[in-house]
Amino acid sequence: MGRTARIDCIRTQRNSRLWLAARRPLARLTLGDGPSTALPRRLRAETPPAKLVVPRCDCVGLAEDYAELDAAGRNSPAPVVAHSALGSGGQAAGIGAAAVANQRATTDRSCRAASIRYYEALLSNHPSYAELDAVSYYLAYTYERSGDLSNAGRVYLDLISKFQNSHYVPLGRFGLGEIALRESEADPTKLSSARNAYQEVTRWPPPANDAYGWAWVRLAQVLERQDDRKGAKTAYATALAFAQQYPIAPASSGITAAIPSWVQP
Repeated sequence: MGRTARIDCIRTQRNSRLWLAARRPLARLTLGDGPSTALPRRLRAETPPAKLVVPRCDCVGLAEDYAELDAAGRNSPAPVVAHSALGSGGQAAGIGAAAVANQRATTDRSCRAASIRYYEALLSNHPSYAELDAVSYYLAYTYERSGDLSNAGRVYLDLISKFQNSHYVPLGRFGLGEIALRESEADPTKLSSARNAYQEVTRWPPPANDAYGWAWVRLAQVLERQDDRKGAKTAYATALAFAQQYPIAPASSGITAAIPSWVQP
């Protein structure tokens, strides 16, 4: 599992309250202005229609189903194509592997698009739903994974302003840091925004703050890029101390390996 996958572990809590709500039996699905049609609990192959009126429980379940499919594709191993199955020569094998990878990427994009549609429908049609903080977070995260950083940032900010006491707020601020960090590759001035976002995350103490340790790692990486080696060392040391204090916590996964050798004693 790579470093990105380890960070994803703290950002996609499939044991969240929203996920648990999605595991409850689903009821009925209404499409457009047509009549309600009883559907078995299954994944739909088609893209959700433009006009979508979905009962709350169905909406949660379908959004989470597509999110799980996306996560399954993201975490599955790369395809292996045997030479014996494709004849001699590496070119055929390469073409076969590329086709499988392209198909997987297309499926992942479709799953993310469907999740976004259902999360959006839930926010629009069910404003009194008790788990809207979770819905907002996963909608923003799915936008981010889709590369739509503008909408991701908008929804993260909406989460932070509307649900100030939610435990998803530090994860939302971490998401803002990740967006700014990605944008800093083309615009180094974005590093200041990333730094501020990660610093905000560290205001929420562990262990309730799932992003605490990785926020210190990211902050240290930003400080390194800003030539603040002393500050980076302090941030790395704080992250390492967190991982040592909570060694079995999922939020500690991969932190020790992310600490440079010049920091570790």
